[in-house]
Amino acid sequence: MGSSVQNTSGGPTPRRYGNVTVLVGAQEGRYPDGNTMVVRGGSQTLLFDPSLSIFEQGPSAAAGIDAVVLSHVHEDHIPGLVHFTDRPVFVHHEDHPALASMEGLLRAYGYDDIVEEWRRELLEDFHVSFRPDATAYDDGATWDLGGGVRVTAVHLPGHTSGHCGLLVEPDGFFYVADIELTGFGPFYGDATSDLERFEASLARCRDIEARWYGTFHHKGVVEGSGTFRRELDAFAAVIERREQSCWPSWPHPAPSTSWPTTGSCTARTSS
Repeated sequence: MGSSVQNTSGGPTPRRYGNVTVLVGAQEGRYPDGNTMVVRGGSQTLLFDPSLSIFEQGPSAAAGIDAVVLSHVHEDHIPGLVHFTDRPVFVHHEDHPALASMEGLLRAYGYDDIVEEWRRELLEDFHVSFRPDATAYDDGATWDLGGGVRVTAVHLPGHTSGHCGLLVEPDGFFYVADIELTGFGPFYGDATSDLERFEASLARCRDIEARWYGTFHHKGVVEGSGTFRRELDAFAAVIERREQSCWPSWPHPAPSTSWPTTGSCTARTSS
């Protein structure tokens, strides 16, 4: 079990799992917020995915952080990036264009019919900022934080082409980002999304042994590989249910914070 720390600041709630602190966002990290991870080693500290709660925390959120690692580039994973302008940022090379400019981000979404509406939402609601200077990483990239603490990137494409998990050792904490284990199931509605790659990523996750599995939304942290695999299988099963119902005829989702429904189909339109 992780240990909770009393939060008196009104910001995200910290919960500790070894060298990992999960900064739990509003409503347990429910979209549009999320759960940011901080990993402390003997000499370096990394922050994964600065959420809307990190943005709202203000410049103090950057205190003690040496660098930011992004699991992928979506609007809800980068609001707090504006507070880290003087810190190195790392992103998988396939998502780097989306972090480099607004045009790159809009191309990654593929929402050609409502570009200006979505551009306003990204700037006004998510406070997105861009880092063309970010360092691109690949599958298997590692960060040695000192004191025996190491982070390894695990490429898990499908949600976006550059979506990655981050494995923290020796704690055995595997951050699976937007493989979020919700009842909605996998989201793969962007221009760079790919269902076959997503299914392969789910299979790869299943093979990775860890003590804790952290998600960016909703579920938070799952303890134990057996429990994680059961929840992962239930998450993956949604794909087949969609194919058997109405998913093939569902139109390309539009970026909005609403959750439109038609009959038994539900489309999450942002992630």
